Amino acid sequence: MRQSMANGGGPACLRLRVVADPATVDPRFMVDDARLERIADVVRRHWPEQIHHSELQQPMLIRDVEAARAALLDALDLGQLV
Repeated sequence: MRQSMANGGGPACLRLRVVADPATVDPRFMVDDARLERIADVVRRHWPEQIHHSELQQPMLIRDVEAARAALLDALDLGQLV
């Protein structure tokens, strides 16, 4: 496992399992239908259908991506990560 992880991952990494008790996980990181709908709504409102390679370094695109990230974090009650 250690070698596989050191080389960028691979099939061995897929065998790694982490058990998490939902009672001990911060509820902001738990998913339910309402949270999924909030995510979908943010994506519909903020993410473009496509980005042309010539737009990648445009200040407007960078601003829009930053705004979309902030909106997503806000919708998930993770605004302090902005």
